[in-house]
Amino acid sequence: MGDVDFIVDPSYYVKAIEKLEADGWKKMNVSHDRHISFKIDKVEIELHTEIKGIPNGADGISTSSTTAEEKARDLLSDLIFTSRAVETQHGPIIIPDDFHHGLIMLLHVAGHIINDGGVGLRHLCDWGVYVDHVNVERYRLQLESVGLWTFACQLTAVCSKYLGLPEMDWVGEQDNIFLESLIEDVLAAGNFGKKEAG
Repeated sequence: MGDVDFIVDPSYYVKAIEKLEADGWKKMNVSHDRHISFKIDKVEIELHTEIKGIPNGADGISTSSTTAEEKARDLLSDLIFTSRAVETQHGPIIIPDDFHHGLIMLLHVAGHIINDGGVGLRHLCDWGVYVDHVNVERYRLQLESVGLWTFACQLTAVCSKYLGLPEMDWVGEQDNIFLESLIEDVLAAGNFGKKEAG
């Protein structure tokens, strides 16, 4: 497990930092203009005010399509209201419902690939675990509306071909040469890839 990303409304950002510090979380000496990192025991978190990968967002994919940004923000608008609480060793946390969880992962991974030069095996494993437990096909229309359905199918196909995920009928036929190049990029990118081994 790597860091855990938390999203908070910008108007609550300072209050969230104060609450974390009051509960024993320590700011890490990591400089980043889009989040603040904290650590307690071996757990690291990043506090964000925007989801990574939103088209034209603060940490998103640059595009000339204003429709993609509007649709992504619309789909995320009820994120907090549809979330649920789960217990952890450090107390309860709020997590997204299944749809928002998948949308956030796809945006996040796309943002890493396009903006940061690659995505690591950890991200691919996260997607594989998610798809193994959630019927992603239910969200096809929503994901198509923001241009992420094909990407969801490609990531799933890579997980099936290389990580042992059962094949999903909804993925359809995928280009094996593309899948091979995608897994090669993943293994070279870090987060359990070759970059970290060196």
